[in-house]
Amino acid sequence: MEIPANASRRSTRTTLLLVLVALGFCPEVEAQLHGSYTVGGTAPDYPTLDAAITSLDLIGCNAPVTFLLRPGDYSTDLAVYISGLTPYYPVLIKSETEQAEDVITTLSGVYECSDLTFQYLTIYPRVGGSSGWLYKGLEVTFSHRITFDHCIVQGLPADGFHNGISVAKGDSHTFTHNQFRDLENAMVYSSVQLAGSGSNRHVGPNIIWNNTFDSCEVAIRVQ
Repeated sequence: MEIPANASRRSTRTTLLLVLVALGFCPEVEAQLHGSYTVGGTAPDYPTLDAAITSLDLIGCNAPVTFLLRPGDYSTDLAVYISGLTPYYPVLIKSETEQAEDVITTLSGVYECSDLTFQYLTIYPRVGGSSGWLYKGLEVTFSHRITFDHCIVQGLPADGFHNGISVAKGDSHTFTHNQFRDLENAMVYSSVQLAGSGSNRHVGPNIIWNNTFDSCEVAIRVQ
């Protein structure tokens, strides 16, 4: 059987046409995050930290990512609770000016996350919820390689904030050059849950270095 000379050319053209048609109907795929992105202020990449974290969680990253928070008081926004964020590359969340006093935010918890660094931020611990949850402050739980550096953890005793940062079930966290202010317990390392019943929570090695504790009844409580 003799195959026409132009048969292969027709086949190639048909295949190419089908590929082009298929591409025309494919939804646009958003590129993974990489590099630096601004948060807040005028014409930012993301209006809020929550929006930035949500984007990272949805599309991931293919290189280290930095979220630069522009000066402002974000504490009136919904408290940020970061859960299940385990990027392949490290993520840095910091003040754009590298002055902790310039950015005020509320962070309630970091749960099942890894390789996150918070730097040059003024952080109000957990707000809202029951008195038991309030007592926990900012809870870092079931997480690995979480870093707080050059941050101000500011308690508001009149609103019932008792703890600064509570750490349970995780390892390799770093706390350096932070200021803890106006807290009953600046840091709590807990082997059991502070509210309700639960299993033991092993805490692995951590680095705590060159922090200051102003108007705190207890600097580091282990229980």
